[in-house]
Amino acid sequence: MKQVIAVLMMVFCGATSAHHSRSEYNSTDITEVSGEVISVSWRNPHIEFRLKAVGEDGSSETWHIEAGNATATGRMGLSRDTLQRGFQVKVAGIASSRRANRMVAGQYLLPSGLEVLIDPQITPTPRWSPQRYIDRRQSNYKPSGSLPDDGRGMFRVWVRERSEEFWMLQPSDYYPLTAAARTAVAEWDEEDPDDNQILQCIAPGMPAITGDPHPIELVKLGDAIELRQQAFDVVRTIHLEPPESLDDIERSPLGHSLGRWEGNTLIVTTTRVSANWLNRRGVPMSQDAQIEERFEVDAENGHLNYVLTVTDAEFLTEPLVEEMRWFWSEDAVMQRFDCAVSGQDTETISS
Repeated sequence: MKQVIAVLMMVFCGATSAHHSRSEYNSTDITEVSGEVISVSWRNPHIEFRLKAVGEDGSSETWHIEAGNATATGRMGLSRDTLQRGFQVKVAGIASSRRANRMVAGQYLLPSGLEVLIDPQITPTPRWSPQRYIDRRQSNYKPSGSLPDDGRGMFRVWVRERSEEFWMLQPSDYYPLTAAARTAVAEWDEEDPDDNQILQCIAPGMPAITGDPHPIELVKLGDAIELRQQAFDVVRTIHLEPPESLDDIERSPLGHSLGRWEGNTLIVTTTRVSANWLNRRGVPMSQDAQIEERFEVDAENGHLNYVLTVTDAEFLTEPLVEEMRWFWSEDAVMQRFDCAVSGQDTETISS
């Protein structure tokens, strides 16, 4: 076990919020660091806190560590006061394989003796305080079973079923890519804000915004449907009447979505997308791409079944098909995401 005094600050990575690739955090080894918190940024998509520490050789070190997001942490009953400058804390997680002194936290121990299991997928059990800890799993929304007979159908808040990894964060060999697409992926830089626009708090376009772990809400508006996503506070409009001329519609990151009903299934076709990427790891997408979504309610089990199909002859050798599922929870609510760029709302003490 590795001991250091560190600086806790979150990096844009994380499958827990699925906003940034965890390709550099793929070790199974757990690193432990301890030290004084010198800055905190309590925000979405990731909280950041930095620690100042003394390494094994006695030298001063600064660590940058990711530990969940403000929305999920708030559901655990924690707030901005949880981590403050001057606190002495311990952190255990996975260190970056590419950048020195960076970590994704699985758990941390506060001066009060409270241990926080912020990512049980990394560290599933208490490490320092088995008698006094909180577990993120206990704050997750729970399925409420079959839908009530209230006539709302799919028009309610839905919670994404958790998965080991989200489709838009898979490595390039997961996708049926053409040679041109593979070349583009190799040139994409996840640390460059011009490539990875999430670093600027710019929401992903279609289809990369779909399947995020945060809740969604479908709202009926008469001649249209709004699909509201907690992630990045995105609101999509699904038109139910076709436009006079699709070619006259200006391209946008979310494109133009046209919905139709087949029985109880909502089928949505999205075109005129200006987003350059299919996923969140540099897979390109052409402007000729066509995106189809199918939403179907399973009222008995309280599920919203979803199928995404992306067809793009320039960059995909065959259509990409992804199946996902949301569940109904009577406790689920939509919250503001309020993304903040790394470094904003952060107080720092110089070392």
